[in-house]
Amino acid sequence: MHRLYRPEYEHDGCGFGLMAHLEGEASHALVHRAIGALDRLTHRGAVAADGKSGDGCGLLMGLPKDFLREAAARAGSALERRFAVGMVFLNPAPQEAAEGRRVLAQKLSQKGLHALGWREVPTDPDVLGPRALASLPRIEQVFVEGPAKMTEAELERRLF
Repeated sequence: MHRLYRPEYEHDGCGFGLMAHLEGEASHALVHRAIGALDRLTHRGAVAADGKSGDGCGLLMGLPKDFLREAAARAGSALERRFAVGMVFLNPAPQEAAEGRRVLAQKLSQKGLHALGWREVPTDPDVLGPRALASLPRIEQVFVEGPAKMTEAELERRLF
């Protein structure tokens, strides 16, 4: 009998949690609950000796399109019906960050995509420990679009 479970594929790892709305509805309550679950994962040893610097675990969730359209508009970009958003970690030095943006825009262009604009992601460095602060990048989002005739599947393939 062929089974999906194979013990030789097992590895030690810190694991993950999964929360979902059965009907696929967006829910702030679900996000809040997921953040609570993350907060309870310190037992994994994922916190440095300073007691504040974590290992960077986070949430993976559906694209909050309405929120991102509003955020993009505030940053000066109008997002069409189909768009993508990339989380980008840049050098904190302004000239280096500008070069990183330029290179990414060039690479997107080579794939037939267009970087519409950038948004600095709000952060709260006061909650970070000294270890995390020492290597804190500049965190921005890039708004990306493809040609109008491009299907969503093709946009995703080019992004990957």
